[in-house]
Amino acid sequence: MAACDFFLSYNKADRAWAEWLAWQLEEDGYTTIIQAWDFRPGTNFVAKMHEVTTSATHTIAVLSPDYLNDAPFSAAEWMAAFVQDPIGTNSTLIPVRVRECNPPGLLKAVIYIDLVELDEPEARTTFLAGIKKTRAKPTTPSPYPGKRAPRTATPNFPGKWPLQWTIPSDRNPFFTGREKLLQSLRDQLLSGNTMALRQPQAISGLGGIGKTQTSIEYAYRHQQLYSHVLWIAAATFESLLSDLSTLAELLDVPGRDPQNQQNTANAVKTYLSQQRDWLLIFDNADDIAMVQPYLPLGNNTNGHIILTTRADSLGPVAYAVQVQEMDKEEGTNLLLKRSKSLKTGQLLSQVKTSEREGETSYGIDDGGLPLALDQAASYIEETGCGLSEYLELYQTRHQDLLKRRGKLVTGHPETVATTWSLSFQKVEQEDKAAAELLHLCAFFAPDAIPIEIIREGASQQHALAHLYQAQGKYSEAEELYREASATFEKVLGREHPNTIIGIKNYVSLLREMNRTTEAGALEVRIKPPKGNQL
Repeated sequence: MAACDFFLSYNKADRAWAEWLAWQLEEDGYTTIIQAWDFRPGTNFVAKMHEVTTSATHTIAVLSPDYLNDAPFSAAEWMAAFVQDPIGTNSTLIPVRVRECNPPGLLKAVIYIDLVELDEPEARTTFLAGIKKTRAKPTTPSPYPGKRAPRTATPNFPGKWPLQWTIPSDRNPFFTGREKLLQSLRDQLLSGNTMALRQPQAISGLGGIGKTQTSIEYAYRHQQLYSHVLWIAAATFESLLSDLSTLAELLDVPGRDPQNQQNTANAVKTYLSQQRDWLLIFDNADDIAMVQPYLPLGNNTNGHIILTTRADSLGPVAYAVQVQEMDKEEGTNLLLKRSKSLKTGQLLSQVKTSEREGETSYGIDDGGLPLALDQAASYIEETGCGLSEYLELYQTRHQDLLKRRGKLVTGHPETVATTWSLSFQKVEQEDKAAAELLHLCAFFAPDAIPIEIIREGASQQHALAHLYQAQGKYSEAEELYREASATFEKVLGREHPNTIIGIKNYVSLLREMNRTTEAGALEVRIKPPKGNQL
């Protein structure tokens, strides 16, 4: 590889900054190597990284909290430059601070170029002056930053803040992992580097898995792409209409009606469908059917929609991006960072052995649930106990600990116990048979529950219902038929012979009780469409 002027070392969270910096350098006649542009599929990452760190004249370290916490990967890159020029004679290592952070250790001794809180013209002037070692004073007055320039192919300045921003939380300094998920969101929404219409993306998963935090992290990482970043609390119909009404006032939407939230919500949908460069997040959109009518879609829409939801079935409304449990390494990292056991820039291997038992503390029955790990870390920080001591306590008092939330928490004030209790209550309201099935499963270990147990239980319910029907105990028979049929359908599927027999017997009972309308409606579920009949 031919030598290049600059290699840009950065964390994925700061990709937008790295691309903007590389663009400024190349516009000024320099050559650059940046992972996002130059590391192509099929190459060996380690070999490529070794090649560029040894051939580049300068290495730019893009400093942020994520970069400093990305040890050992980011550390290996800037250290490779540091050892070549430890006293900075040739400026082999040039740190550029793009977000508030305090460089630790050896990095503290290297003067960085500071772009924090600068607008784009100031940042460009300061950056290039630092590269050329000249004064950073602009040669001309900076243009008025309130006027938004037309979109071009040039990377947007990452420090540009949207004109309207309604995200309800600050950026989470302890956000950990989820890189593949965030990359998938970015690829789906920004495919082709245009703001053309894309299917809404639904971050889907269990309660406490980190859906909301992931959507917030995406908004902060890519805020420079949008003129408006908007948030809707979609847990209830009332909160949905209320937030849409608030947006109507904020955006000065034509046709809004202070006396009629429904009309106002429709006006917001129409307005956004005709605008561009916006990001709209519907948080806790578990009722997809309720939210769907208010999604601003259409051929003229040039914005992005993200839903966070516990729903599994999304149909054509949105593309599901599943959030999985954290693996052991991610969970340990989050626990140590959140409990302040892992200091900024410190390697996991540098944490003393007794505290590294946080890895063992992943034995907490949280299944990789970020909320449980955050809850545990909050307790450790507030009480001053170590990770090993917490684990010991958890073995005997885990129910009490899962009900306890720290005093200084934001974003998700509910405990793990409350989150799961609310989830179960919702299931119970929607489907009694499903709730009873969950009750049953709670008595088993989480893996490989034998389906025969559930099938046999439903069969016994069905047999008892048949007996009650023969005895004329119709109300008792109806309840058992209903529960057995629902269980058969959920576990075996609607077309399974046991399911069909169960529903047919339930239908016969309803006809015997002279409830022919209900019987007919139920019977339709097991009849094939006319086109499939012989």
